[in-house]
Amino acid sequence: MVYIKKCLVLFGFLFLSVTAATAQDVSVRRVTDRVITLSMSNLGMHTNITVIETQKGLVVIETEITPYIMGKIKEAAEKYLKRDDWIYVINTHGHLHHAGGNIVFKDAQVIGHETMNMDWLRDRLKSEKGRRQYCNNVGTSQGISNLRQLLK
Repeated sequence: MVYIKKCLVLFGFLFLSVTAATAQDVSVRRVTDRVITLSMSNLGMHTNITVIETQKGLVVIETEITPYIMGKIKEAAEKYLKRDDWIYVINTHGHLHHAGGNIVFKDAQVIGHETMNMDWLRDRLKSEKGRRQYCNNVGTSQGISNLRQLLK
């Protein structure tokens, strides 16, 4: 139970650190004439979000850990690209920090491998053992260790 509390504390720090986040906190990098990457500069850990411009619409690869964070990144992408016609969200796997922001793309089709099962993740988080394994898999244990070192 103590371990789960530590995981929740770490995620609490993450959410507190982005409470005042705005689209201006998002860095955008042009990779090619049709591809940009985005990330938030004030997150301790983050996913690089890739957006591909097509004639039919915008394709996003991966989303962030929460709809709030992904909403700010989406807002920055739309401002930078001067368009908002999202057609696909592609998730490589079902970790929350890669698929937690899918909901902000309400009209886009979500695409992921058949083994990417968000129901599995929900079921895993129901038990203490499952939460512990998930925290280990996504690096929360290492994050807690790093925070302890910084606090010293």
